[in-house]
Amino acid sequence: MKALIVPLLLLLVHPLFSQNDSLRPYNSVKAKELDLKKFPRPILTDHPAWVNLYYRALQTVYDRMGSGTPQNGFAKHYIDEGRDQVIDQWDACFSACFGMYLSSWLPAMSALDNFYKKQQKEGFIQGQYRKSDGCCAIPIKKGEPFIEPPLFAWVEWRYYLITGDKSRFQRVLPILTRYYDWVEANCQSPKESKLYTTSLKASVMENLPRKEVGKGAWIDFSAQQALAAQMVANMADVLGDKKTSDKYWAKYQGIFDAINKNCWDKDEQFFYDKKEDGSLLKTKHIGAFWTILAECYSSDKLPGFLSNLKNPYSFYRVHPFPTLAATEKQFSPSGHYWSSGVWSETNFMVLLSLGKLGEYDMAYQAASAHLAVVSDVFYSNAIPEKRIAPAQRLGDSYHTSWECYSAEKNEPGRGIDSSFFCKQNAVNSLGLAAVAMMIENVIGLDLQGCTNSINWHIYRTDRHGIQGLNFAGQTISLVCNYVGRDMIIDTNSEKPYDLVIYYKDKKIPLKIQAGKYSTKLKM
Repeated sequence: MKALIVPLLLLLVHPLFSQNDSLRPYNSVKAKELDLKKFPRPILTDHPAWVNLYYRALQTVYDRMGSGTPQNGFAKHYIDEGRDQVIDQWDACFSACFGMYLSSWLPAMSALDNFYKKQQKEGFIQGQYRKSDGCCAIPIKKGEPFIEPPLFAWVEWRYYLITGDKSRFQRVLPILTRYYDWVEANCQSPKESKLYTTSLKASVMENLPRKEVGKGAWIDFSAQQALAAQMVANMADVLGDKKTSDKYWAKYQGIFDAINKNCWDKDEQFFYDKKEDGSLLKTKHIGAFWTILAECYSSDKLPGFLSNLKNPYSFYRVHPFPTLAATEKQFSPSGHYWSSGVWSETNFMVLLSLGKLGEYDMAYQAASAHLAVVSDVFYSNAIPEKRIAPAQRLGDSYHTSWECYSAEKNEPGRGIDSSFFCKQNAVNSLGLAAVAMMIENVIGLDLQGCTNSINWHIYRTDRHGIQGLNFAGQTISLVCNYVGRDMIIDTNSEKPYDLVIYYKDKKIPLKIQAGKYSTKLKM
């Protein structure tokens, strides 16, 4: 925990985090535009601006909803990041990660279905398709099919864990196995068996300094493929398909062994990309932490590897976690896109990884810091127009979300052209921060719809919680308040479920009954 002392002190003195939220200007979403009764309603009495940002996220999603046409063959409605004239696989997967909390209002998983509809017979799914006609957006070249990170199976499993709904498994499992097998057959590194290769553009992190990897082993893509194998095996287990489960657990194990053998640097205590010549590319970047989410690390490596993430001179900056360690010579305090920027997508991955390790306190602190930056920049009246690309100078005060942010400054990150800020009105950036991170990390709810249980990690001292939350086929409310030394948990549900409160060193299991109840806990 020593590594956290510096950033925690910075939280106390840095203007990013000391500003009084109640003094900030913010506008509520108009009720006539959205019926707010249909949505979960978060409560954070100390941060009204964060709560309002949640509603602004809903409005942004609503305004940018995509619609399929007979020409493109997409789903009738889907969350659309609005990336030019294409739908994007990375965007679709992460939009579902926060959209599933809003699934009573919108079809969160239809963004994935758009890609499933385009799968070719042999299993291929490209990373982008044109909105005009539904065709592949990138010309397919030999050795460069443009496969984006294979995250479909992970999102499907997450949807099941949170909602308890396994109805999609029977339909999507054949799609996901064919997709996995195609990636395995076409994207394995010719230099390292059971490790995978991609390109800068297809990896999404297009200006990260690692061109030298070439057809070697890309640590993030390899870990993502291991994650896909693990999730496919999990789904097969739920369906009672032992043959498929055994097959993909074996594939997962093969990648696990290859990563630990070929990509680990003992001296640096870090997982690196491997170049074509067999040497490691000693560039510390955020993609390495997909190995935690994919559980592709041997236990002896974890303490040293995790210390990189906790290090305030590396990844745990005032605004954690930049895509490039601050110790790298290419690191830019301005947040140069995927080379130094802080992205909600990769932060979300890191926070889930921390949760897997039981590092809930660190996840809470990091998510709060990230949400504070997204909120402060959203409501800022000091965005310099000269830093905005001419085509985006809309004269709208720039109260918007941005693709990425600086790890050092209270401002948006820079785009590929480092002269200007990145793109505005980023749906996933706002949705992941103000919806998913707010519910999961700041409020602290871990929904396990698959087991009809909720784990609630409580760190806040204000009145906080959520009302009207969809959970395991019912609508519930959970609110925490304090009276003196007592913690009061107010619940409202239609059916019973199990709730476990985690507070400091205490674990308090509760059997929640249908109806309205108030439970007093002596702290």
